[in-house]
Amino acid sequence: AGQSGSEPSLPTGFSKFSLSYNWAALKGWVKQPSPCCGAASLAGAWNTVLGIPRSHHAALDHRDVLEVMASIVDKQIQEKSSVYDKRLGWPLKPVLDAVEAKLVAKGTPFGNKDAPLKTGILQVVREVVQDATKDKQELDG
Repeated sequence: AGQSGSEPSLPTGFSKFSLSYNWAALKGWVKQPSPCCGAASLAGAWNTVLGIPRSHHAALDHRDVLEVMASIVDKQIQEKSSVYDKRLGWPLKPVLDAVEAKLVAKGTPFGNKDAPLKTGILQVVREVVQDATKDKQELDG
């Protein structure tokens, strides 16, 4: 490496230097149009292993991988929701729907870049539970 104020230079003390690339990997590369680098990386790796350029009709792109990832997460949500339904003794979905409706009304829905952090979501859950408790008390009393 060069010293301060001098021209940049290659490292010394090495007898050989090599630069390699894999043309199949470069051709299989998938553009990442959003913060979905994991999906784009997986699609590019899959295309590379199969020797398919990204322009090929059978090549995967980030959307293909995101669909699979979304279906996995949806299944996990359903399984966890079922467990909570059993533990609570009533369905959790109406509570989640009310939380989502309140977030939408506040202009901060899930999946939005302005979506609230964990503490903001917990606050909305508390509001929903308080509203439901008030409604129940009014019906009972």
